[in-house]
Amino acid sequence: MGANKDGDYRIRPSTKIEPFYVKCQFTDETAFTIVDKTHENKSGYTSLPGQYGCGDPGCFEDEISYVGTVEQVEALINLSEKCEQSIVNNCTVNKLTGFGWWEDRNGAKVTYWNGDRPATDIGCQCQDDSSCANSNADMVTLCNCDSRAESMIDSGVITSKSQLPITKLLYGDSEKRYSYIKYSLGPLICSGKNGIYPSEEKLKYLNDQINARFECTDSEVSL
Repeated sequence: MGANKDGDYRIRPSTKIEPFYVKCQFTDETAFTIVDKTHENKSGYTSLPGQYGCGDPGCFEDEISYVGTVEQVEALINLSEKCEQSIVNNCTVNKLTGFGWWEDRNGAKVTYWNGDRPATDIGCQCQDDSSCANSNADMVTLCNCDSRAESMIDSGVITSKSQLPITKLLYGDSEKRYSYIKYSLGPLICSGKNGIYPSEEKLKYLNDQINARFECTDSEVSL
């Protein structure tokens, strides 16, 4: 629509949904659509330091909600070329693999923490270059957090358009007094174009109607 100033805008990525508000951020090369989210658990900790949390896999849950409905956000994702969401897990004596995962927009369990992979894959970004920390030479770790050392960080960017956005975070292994994860989930960010905008669909319809009229007129003249 010609807008190029950062701010809140109401968009309608599909005629099948109602418009909803997002944040738009512009650069010289592209524009980013940002969908804000809220946490059910406001602290961002699986267990507050000095207190006891839960130990079973996935026993800690934080449900994530977004400004738009699942249908509205999904329509935006489908119309965008790229979408991503960042996640940072800062762990202290708290394993990630086997104890933590997230749920996609359909509520399916996803066990990897970076990139675009099948939901059943496991591991973090450090796995890609075999740089994950470990506490002894015999230990095989798929995430830095798996070493159960202090202040281990696993950061990643989820880029799967079929799975985003993240709707729930689940963790465990926080039953000791000083074992916890401080996690930080970014907003959903989309960019690029993958399809026809509803405004373009309407314009195409009007042009087709005009062209059809001209075709009829030309036929009448030739007769």
